[in-house]
Amino acid sequence: MIIAYTLPDYQITKTRELYPVTLSEIKRHLRLHNDFVDDDDYLMVLREVATQMAENYINKAISKTLNVIRIDDFNSDFIKIMEGNFLSVVDVTDSGGSSIGTVKQTSVHYDFFTIEWTASIASDPLTISFYTGFEEDQTPNVIKHAILIKIADLYDNQRSDYNWNGYADNKVFETILNAYVAMRF
Repeated sequence: MIIAYTLPDYQITKTRELYPVTLSEIKRHLRLHNDFVDDDDYLMVLREVATQMAENYINKAISKTLNVIRIDDFNSDFIKIMEGNFLSVVDVTDSGGSSIGTVKQTSVHYDFFTIEWTASIASDPLTISFYTGFEEDQTPNVIKHAILIKIADLYDNQRSDYNWNGYADNKVFETILNAYVAMRF
């Protein structure tokens, strides 16, 4: 019997491990020489910001991200987690940090994934560690391009969709990402 468990009370932490664009790709897009290193730290900040903006827009992970979810008073053999671009379950642990339950299957859907265990498990709290986002070199080129466009917008206001004299509404970033937006009801 499958008992559907929703997530009324949980905490989640996210740690990005791999960004979809490299410094070399950013410099090539901005037409900067690789020898020019004065802005490297700033470009890495812009990479983080642009990636976060893209993830916020589509409401799914793009960077390979380790997610740790903590759920109080869990008792079920099934869970639905509303995180898109699911990669894999790392571990499921009980309150003592010991692995608990045997995963029967995971089902990946566009905007969420489910985990089904072979038997019902009960734990207070239950901790599930899992990866979302894209593996290295697996990010769709259209998403990478949207991120590079946003980096260029933030780096060089002369060719961006905003300027200091006023706001010019240019929706290139959003238009590119629209096909990837999570639909949540």
